[in-house]
Amino acid sequence: DKNITVRVLNGSGTSGVAGLVADLLKEQEFKNIYTGNAGDFNYNITLIKHTKETTKTAELIANIFDNIVKLELVEEQTDGVVVVVGKDFE
Repeated sequence: DKNITVRVLNGSGTSGVAGLVADLLKEQEFKNIYTGNAGDFNYNITLIKHTKETTKTAELIANIFDNIVKLELVEEQTDGVVVVVGKDFE
């Protein structure tokens, strides 16, 4: 579902990285994308947090990355999918 809310957070500390990922998602026709910073910049790998209901969307998002990302199933969250961009993103 490309209408689901996707929050892209910079977890690497590299300026503008959340915006770059948001642009990639827009190219894939995702509609509701929001960006910001993660709580810290210590993410070495990109993490995609999702609920059981948003697993397929999380997998779709994971496929746009050239690097391997970690998918994390969470019980609940306010956004459909949360992408925390790690230092591995190029």
